[in-house]
This record gives sequence, C-alpha cells and structure tokens, in this order.
Amino acid sequence: MDTSSEFQENLSALREIPFFSKLPMEKLKLFAYLCARNSYKPGDYLFQQGDDDGRAFYILEGNAALIYQQEEQEIMIREFGKNRFLGGIAILGKNRRIFSLKAMVPMICLVLKREKFKRILEQFPELTLPAIQGNLESIHAWEKHFLSHNIKDCQKCYKHLGVSVI
Repeated sequence: MDTSSEFQENLSALREIPFFSKLPMEKLKLFAYLCARNSYKPGDYLFQQGDDDGRAFYILEGNAALIYQQEEQEIMIREFGKNRFLGGIAILGKNRRIFSLKAMVPMICLVLKREKFKRILEQFPELTLPAIQGNLESIHAWEKHFLSHNIKDCQKCYKHLGVSVI
C-alpha cells in the first residue's frame, strides 16, 4: 500500500472515532500522519496489566481479548474487534492499565503514542477540549449502552454504575 493511500485510510478511520471526530480537519490530518500501523500475531499482547504504555489503538483488522490477571488466574472479560478504539485515556495522561489486551487472531491496529499526541496538543492547545469531549461522549455512550442491555439481568451491577457522573 502506498503511503498516500495509507494516510487517507488513517484519516478516514480517525474521523469515525468520537475521540477525534470533533477536531478540525487540518489538525486531524496531523494525527493521521503521526499514527503507525502495527501488526500483531495471535498471543501477542498489545499492552499488559500494570503498564503505562501511553498508546491508543484503533483495530483495523482482527480481534483481541481483554484480560484481567488475578493472582495466577487469567480472566477473559470480553473481546474487541474491528473498528474499536481503545486507549483514549492512556494518551491523555499517565495511567496504568487495569487490564491486558491480547491478540486472538492476526491483527492490524492504528496506534498513536501519548508523546506524539501531546506534542500536537502543545502546539495547538485549543484541541484539548474537543479531544476530552470526545472521550467523555464515549464513556457516556458506553454506560448508556450497558444500562439498555443489562438492566434486567444485572441487578447487583447498579451499585457499580455512574462512571459518567464522575
């Protein structure tokens, strides 16, 4: 794939992600340029519990398992597949991962590192609020989705909800 085509695909992908979708096109192009495409083999970890890797991932191909390590037991929480964005909080600031993310099949991800993200924000501080707003919208949408699909099945989950009001 030629680099101009890859750049256009990166730009198109970023436009679909709420975290980036509110940014002006000329600034969004900077992020598209700074993203890298990484490949992962089944069993590779994109990140591990306890890491502060400062990377965000957009899954272009494949799927990964979200895993929680508790003592000697690995608990699979859920799977994430194509067109999922993970790590918006990780690129905003220091944050140790609570979970691990492990490739289940061959994967290709668009990856943005915190240093590159922050470099752009330092040059264009007006982008900070739209990026945070996009992240907040994702949190709100997740909680709303959780409630609409689990309201009857998970009565004891109620006391753990409310992250969108923090």
